[in-house]
Amino acid sequence: MIKNNTNGKQKKYDKGFYALIMLFPTIQFLIFYLYVHVDSFLLPFQSYDLAGGTMSWTGSNISQALEILFSQNILHGFGLNLMSYGISVCISMPLSLLFSFYIYKKNFGSKFFRIILYLPSIISSLVFVIIYQNFVERALPSLVMSITGEQIQGLIENMETRIPTIIVFGIFMSFGSNVILYTNAMLGISDEMVDAAKLDGAVGFKEFIYVTMPTIWRTFSVFFINGLMMIFSSDLNAYAFFGQLAPENVQTYGYYIFVQTKKAVNIGDYPVLAAMSLMISLVVIPLVLFVRWALKKYGPSEE
Repeated sequence: MIKNNTNGKQKKYDKGFYALIMLFPTIQFLIFYLYVHVDSFLLPFQSYDLAGGTMSWTGSNISQALEILFSQNILHGFGLNLMSYGISVCISMPLSLLFSFYIYKKNFGSKFFRIILYLPSIISSLVFVIIYQNFVERALPSLVMSITGEQIQGLIENMETRIPTIIVFGIFMSFGSNVILYTNAMLGISDEMVDAAKLDGAVGFKEFIYVTMPTIWRTFSVFFINGLMMIFSSDLNAYAFFGQLAPENVQTYGYYIFVQTKKAVNIGDYPVLAAMSLMISLVVIPLVLFVRWALKKYGPSEE
């Protein structure tokens, strides 16, 4: 009888302890996730009269948001993101995969390359922006001047080379982290699977195609989909290079919304920006779900 009472008290203490442990994350979820997101969906349909201190419901924010989203400058920025993503898919992503496979197979210099490629993940991207900006704006023109005697503009200052220079920086910064994550995914491939594939003649590049890629396909899909979402949200590091004074030809959706949010001085400035984000989400969510389904259905299988 005493033992049963002791067990009953222990269960009550366990439940109480569990409730206390879960209380904080539950409150955090309700406030910082559920409430914030619900409020984000309502904000695009709100209008604030700052003088009268009142709030009313309206649909005009949507039309204003669409007008901004389809303005010439912002559409040009969307084209830049689209071009950057195309370059990433066609050039950067294949190179990342092949280089990851090179490191995974422990070829010459693989440990050294892993350390070097990990640096962008350790050091602040702003540090790399400063180094890169000084190189393309000062060091490179000085080098050309000393070799050829010809004076050239900095690559970011020059309008013709500004966009390619910024895109190259973005590819460089993402390359290291992509290689590290791809390599870690490849290290999870069992040696037995690789040995069995070798007996079937899957050696070298065939191993990469028929063993490695099907095994890391989920990781590849995450990167592919993430890049797709970045088309609508990336600022192409424009804020890091120019702050709030970026030239119009490098302003993207992500940059415009971030800068305007930073400049906002009262709650009346937010509904149109929230409407822009909502319109972008209505495009991105179905697109991402479709691409995810297609990659899962038509991608290679581990079997």
